[in-house]
Amino acid sequence: MVRSVEGKHGGYYEAIIQLRLVDEEFCYLVEKACMKDKIYIAKAMDVRNGYDYYVGDNRWAMNFGKHLQKTYGGELQFTRSLFSERDGKKMWRVTVLYRQMPFKKGDRVVYNGEEWDVISMVKGIMLKSGNQRVKVDYKEYTRVRKVEQQ
Repeated sequence: MVRSVEGKHGGYYEAIIQLRLVDEEFCYLVEKACMKDKIYIAKAMDVRNGYDYYVGDNRWAMNFGKHLQKTYGGELQFTRSLFSERDGKKMWRVTVLYRQMPFKKGDRVVYNGEEWDVISMVKGIMLKSGNQRVKVDYKEYTRVRKVEQQ
């Protein structure tokens, strides 16, 4: 369900979608999805290492972040902060951080000096080499390097 922002001031937003280390095509994905689902974009900013979108529906922003991670892999983090209280109900502002990895599913990477194939990137980075598999946490993604194709 899309909540209306009618009656709210022009800069009103409930969520920030932070896209980091992403291609410009992800901007079009956000804007296209917002138009399709009739989500209000209060502000869009080009920031260091990515883009920020201030949107009018926090539940939609969280679902969209999950969609990005499931479709493209990458790191996803949610944070929230209390920004208001109305009629005894706490109003939370959500920040959705999506960080794209420098490699994708199917790429060949080096981890701990060995070559691996990336087989999944949903709940961590799943690597496979022969019969051996290893799961790498997103916090350690800097230890995984993409093998350059020749």
